[in-house]
Amino acid sequence: MARERYLVGVSEEELQYTDRSTQLTPKGKLENIWYHHKWGILGGVFAVIVAAVLIVQLITRVTPDYSICIAASTYIPEPIVEELEKALLPYAEDVNGDGEVAVQIQALNVQKEDEYTQVGVNNRQAVIAHIAAGDVMIFAFSPSFYNSFIAGMTAEEDFSFFTALGAEGETVAEDGTYFTFDLSAFAQSVWSDYPKEQIDEMLPEPLVIGVRYVDASAKDEHKQAQQRHLELLRRFLKDEKVAQS
Repeated sequence: MARERYLVGVSEEELQYTDRSTQLTPKGKLENIWYHHKWGILGGVFAVIVAAVLIVQLITRVTPDYSICIAASTYIPEPIVEELEKALLPYAEDVNGDGEVAVQIQALNVQKEDEYTQVGVNNRQAVIAHIAAGDVMIFAFSPSFYNSFIAGMTAEEDFSFFTALGAEGETVAEDGTYFTFDLSAFAQSVWSDYPKEQIDEMLPEPLVIGVRYVDASAKDEHKQAQQRHLELLRRFLKDEKVAQS
């Protein structure tokens, strides 16, 4: 009885369910969809943008032909790292056949043992990770880091971290496994207007540079990579300016 009392005067047609969305204008339908689904739409748009950015980065990213890791006792300014990459380009080749020649250098500040903080610890671990992964062939170390850390990693006294360069020069070590590069002098040549005393203070140690030793049981791709990086350093060392630096 209560239902009938409330429905007095209401026609049968008015009691039928009507989907109001079918009566909306195109603009009204859009507003209705936005009102009910705006967070889902925004999430979808964001996902599309992220995917597009990743695809563009993947397409435009240049895969380096040569990868180098520098482990220095001090911070090396990024402009110097970029100039080092440029200095090596004339001696590099398009190894991967992508039409571009690229040398990538990662400079890690491993700091001195009596100074290093968590940053130094993390960077030392990064060097170890590169060595374990075999993804880097050319390493450049501060002498203090090489003598105290890298040399200590070898179990045998007659074993060297670096392989024989097969090159000669005043800067090449007696055992022929690495050469010394005066980083301060190089920085001075790049920043000719910068006070030499400040550069020497900023970059007090040279770098010892070589190609890591690859065991005979290593994968062929690692052996080939070792040979390519050796050839790069040999071409670099043949330059009279480099040999006499």
